[in-house]
Amino acid sequence: MEKTPIYRSSRTAVALMAAASTMPVVITDANAQEGYGYSSLAQREMIRRQDAVAEGDRLLMEGREAYAKGDYQQAVDKYRQALDRVPDAPMFSDRRQSYTEHLSDASVALSMQHRKVGKYAEARTLLEGVLAVDPNDFNAKRELGYLDDPIRTNPALTYEHTQNVDKVRRTLYMAEGNYNLGKFDAAKTEYENVLRLDPYNSAARRGLERLAQAKTDYYRAAYDHTRAELLMEVDKAWELTVPAEAPDVPNTFGQGPDVPDGVAYITEKLRRIIIPRIDFDDTTVEEAIDFLRLRSAELDTLELDPAKKGVNFVVRRPRAAGGGAADAGLDAASGDGGLPTGGSDPGSLRIRELRVRNVPLAQALKYICDATKLRYKVDDYAVTLVPQTETGEDIFTRTFTVPPDFAASLDSGGGDGAAVNDDPFAEPAAGGGATLRPRPPIDELLKRSGINFAEGTSATLSANGKLLVTNTPTELDRVEQLVDAFKGQQPKQVKITTKFVEISQENNDELGFDWIVNPFGLSAHNVFGSGGTQGNQQGRTGGDFISPVGGTSVDGIPADPTQFSSNGMTNGLRSGDYAINRNSIDAILNNPNRTAQSGSVAPGIAAITGLFSDGQVQMIMRGLAQKKGTDLMTAPSVTSLSSQKATIEIIREFIYPT
Repeated sequence: MEKTPIYRSSRTAVALMAAASTMPVVITDANAQEGYGYSSLAQREMIRRQDAVAEGDRLLMEGREAYAKGDYQQAVDKYRQALDRVPDAPMFSDRRQSYTEHLSDASVALSMQHRKVGKYAEARTLLEGVLAVDPNDFNAKRELGYLDDPIRTNPALTYEHTQNVDKVRRTLYMAEGNYNLGKFDAAKTEYENVLRLDPYNSAARRGLERLAQAKTDYYRAAYDHTRAELLMEVDKAWELTVPAEAPDVPNTFGQGPDVPDGVAYITEKLRRIIIPRIDFDDTTVEEAIDFLRLRSAELDTLELDPAKKGVNFVVRRPRAAGGGAADAGLDAASGDGGLPTGGSDPGSLRIRELRVRNVPLAQALKYICDATKLRYKVDDYAVTLVPQTETGEDIFTRTFTVPPDFAASLDSGGGDGAAVNDDPFAEPAAGGGATLRPRPPIDELLKRSGINFAEGTSATLSANGKLLVTNTPTELDRVEQLVDAFKGQQPKQVKITTKFVEISQENNDELGFDWIVNPFGLSAHNVFGSGGTQGNQQGRTGGDFISPVGGTSVDGIPADPTQFSSNGMTNGLRSGDYAINRNSIDAILNNPNRTAQSGSVAPGIAAITGLFSDGQVQMIMRGLAQKKGTDLMTAPSVTSLSSQKATIEIIREFIYPT
């Protein structure tokens, strides 16, 4: 569309603005010189008009700057504000006329911009406003004519459409950028947004096409990678694993006492706490234990909890057996150095002399017990001192971890009755007395090993190798020694190997005949004889017979070797693969064509063909001699611990598509 410059400069307007800016000052000076004065109201009005003119000129200049930048909307606003600032007085008529011309030019330019973006109503309003002020404005009349011209102005264009066009353009740029960055999903989303705004946008469709092609290239590469990976996994299944070289590791199973956490905790303290100095001179056991109790709490520096510092000590007094026994115990404790009897108080025993330096707490306890014929026992919470001859002990419960063959090892040492042969394949002994016997309970086996079980005591062995014993501390010590003795032994393993041999042979000997008899007359054109129909068996094909013979085609034998023959007398007889079925899973799975079983007849050995004037006959003799043998041997093995149950399974897995 042709655009004509509509902005006009006016020297007269500029001169008027310059004169107006100085006119109030001149009047004021003249009045002052003449000695005449105006009222304050008139002066304020003159100042207001002077400020309005200055403000109007400033807005006019801002409007011209906006017009030069192409911001016609702001230019119209500035011109309208400037026109509103200048008073409507005869002395400002030229200035207002100049402002009006600027406003008209900006309004026409803004209407042209509105017409391009589909704002027809706004453009018409602006042009009509210009014509209302100046009916002879050429530019306004021309733009109004363009606005009504359907050739120059598309009546279907709307502002929303132009906004969508701009949004589509920016969205296409964003989609192209995402595509170049390899962000295909984000690019697809942007192209779809374009199609929502413009359903027939070919650029978006072409972009989606490029995205699909790029994804196709990726998925083709992913397909090749996945196929190669899966083929590698299939080939990997045939790899024979090389056994790892086992290092020589000493047998550490069972080394050290199997103690609860509390016992181990207190034992570690007894070993770790060092007493700097001990000087006992005719000191009782009770006083010595109090000293050790205090020093252990002071020297237990690794324990952060103040409530857990130190070690608890308990001097257990034996059960009183009578007054005389108690007196005897006191006499013994008074100085003969013998063992304390059952009625004596271990806390009153005296240590004649003990002087040591930098000794562990456990060793100090040992010295005290040796000097007073006592012994100490560590439980989960304290260290208990008891006489060595104490028999009326309390009952405690402890758990021991034993080897898997612990019960079998105890039982192998002997038992009631004659020795039993556990081999199920061995020949029975004379008299038939050799039978498998049940294994005795664990408490019975422990009794055989010298462990005493009084009333209220018991022993239980769980399947996971945990031995739970409830007994006196003395017997628990014996059980611990017994368990440690078995733990020091190397566990024995047994490797069991079995061999299964399967031998089979199939001998197939077959001899048969196939006949084709074409129709022949049995009487004068009334009775004819011939072969039968195919029936429900797989019929013979043209390749199973010979035709032509001597240049003469035999009726009933088609030229196509795959078509079925007719007039056969032996179609109901099975031959070759039809007579011999491989009734096995291998035969079914190895057949690639499972939907339609295919087979072939036995090979022909000899043939006789008769060509007569009123009929033809052909006989094929078929024979088959085949021997098939299969020798299969498997030797599975399993390694198991002694007396543990082991199972050998022979499993063949058939993988086939379903």
